[in-house]
Amino acid sequence: LIYRVPRDGIIHDYSIEKLLVTDYASLDKYRNQLADYHLNITNHYTLNYLSKYASSLMLSVEATFKNIKDMIKNRKYNTEVLVYGRIELMLMKYCPLNTIVNKDKVCSICKNDNKYYLKDRNNKFYPLENNNETHSTSILNCNITNNISNIEELRKCGVTNFRIEFFDENYEEAKDIIERVMNKL
Repeated sequence: LIYRVPRDGIIHDYSIEKLLVTDYASLDKYRNQLADYHLNITNHYTLNYLSKYASSLMLSVEATFKNIKDMIKNRKYNTEVLVYGRIELMLMKYCPLNTIVNKDKVCSICKNDNKYYLKDRNNKFYPLENNNETHSTSILNCNITNNISNIEELRKCGVTNFRIEFFDENYEEAKDIIERVMNKL
């Protein structure tokens, strides 16, 4: 089990064996853990520097094949790329549901199992993911990143790990995605 460290700016104490570190302060405190895409690794200088702190480095979700080739070229790193999932676009230190629906009064909307979305002017729905521990809300991309068909090319570039992040996929969808990734490996 891997626990994602909250991006709340607070250094927490964890007794968990594997952490997915999302900020530089936590990466300094929890050495040899997994570096998340929030660290925005986009070049070999950053990759080389952070390799001293993390056991696995997730490359920026914005990195192209050329970026990835240039970063990893002739170097041995334990790197990771998101091949399926929704990317976090924004982190808010408050709950928009509470502000809009309850006018900042005591609220329990986020504590139910319902899914909530923001709809833009083009009728695209952006999922909201609430973190009750940190009282923060993430806005996720309306589009799902799907690079499963690129796994072979990514392996040729030197990528060693491939991440899948599920949000609202049902059992059958998740099973199909996992099988597709496993077939590419």
